[in-house]
Amino acid sequence: MKELVKTTKFTELLKFLEIQAVSQLRPKTLSLAKLRTIIEEVYDSRYKKDIAIVEEEIYKKHSSKQPKRFPEFLGEFLKDKFKNKRMTEQTAVDICQSLDNYEAEHSEVRVFAKFLSENYNLDDLIFFLFVRSSVQKHLNISLTQSKP
Repeated sequence: MKELVKTTKFTELLKFLEIQAVSQLRPKTLSLAKLRTIIEEVYDSRYKKDIAIVEEEIYKKHSSKQPKRFPEFLGEFLKDKFKNKRMTEQTAVDICQSLDNYEAEHSEVRVFAKFLSENYNLDDLIFFLFVRSSVQKHLNISLTQSKP
């Protein structure tokens, strides 16, 4: 765990979840298929939340909601999905480990990593998610893999 905390560029996610280097968690590399499934679930969830914020701004004119930074969004997504602190933290470190492991070889992992490390900003994310949704809708495809 100490090595991951020292070397990963996804420190904002670890900070948000208050994961320390002294934690007893052991990072594992997820299968590429599992990581891709998580990435697509996160994108789907984020797009739904962002669209809700935009619609509220349009119809109410003065929305106080703002899109969250991507590391915070991912942390909340994991908390909501697992409800268990240990499982949330383990999944977060596994995602960080897996992103570090696969990003050099897989462009879809690299793009997600850039959003999580905030090399791409919120405007980039919103545009990316809009284009992704449009492609899915117009080509009638789902990018989220079905569970076996």
